[in-house]
Amino acid sequence: MHPEAKEQIRVWFKLNVLEYGKILGATEACKDFNVARSSYYHWKEKFDSEGKAGLYRKKPIAYTHPKKTKPEVVEKILELRTVYKMGVLRIKYYLERYRNQNIRINRHAYISFEWS
Repeated sequence: MHPEAKEQIRVWFKLNVLEYGKILGATEACKDFNVARSSYYHWKEKFDSEGKAGLYRKKPIAYTHPKKTKPEVVEKILELRTVYKMGVLRIKYYLERYRNQNIRINRHAYISFEWS
């Protein structure tokens, strides 16, 4: 089954449980649909605040990353790459020698930084 179809079925199920809960109460709805009461109230809260859109799953988004490269280092790498036409290894050696940045290069020649 297509993932979007599965998601539509999940939302439809949640809406049915919430409608049933409005008529007969949360406890009865949870018993009949075999749903945890905590899930029911979580869905109800989301539905009350965001409507039907709140019942859809949200993709996790990382807004910050603990090992994110500092902007000044990125600028220096871009400068070395564009102005001086340096390759990955020369950039690595330059940063280790003059900027005291320990970096490692993986097999795909991407630079990942290890802050020390």
